[in-house]
Amino acid sequence: MSRGEIRASHYRPLSQEALEQMHHAALEIVSSMGLNVHSEKCRQALKSVGAIVEGKRVKIPVPVVEDAIQSAPSSVTLYGRDGTDHDLYL
Repeated sequence: MSRGEIRASHYRPLSQEALEQMHHAALEIVSSMGLNVHSEKCRQALKSVGAIVEGKRVKIPVPVVEDAIQSAPSSVTLYGRDGTDHDLYL
């Protein structure tokens, strides 16, 4: 770790069970109720991967969400404006 580098902590305010309950509830909401997406470009991108578009309302099936989660990187870096002194590694 270089000078000034900040690492994300391991603070865990919720239990694993609570996190899983929240995850399942979120999947239920986006797949059954959907969400309003105001960007036409974004709606079309979501539709191209299997989302159901009804006007501005987009319902995202559970497999589409799970595929997106699986393809996301395991870590990301938020870069500071002044070089590496204030980078945050998540």
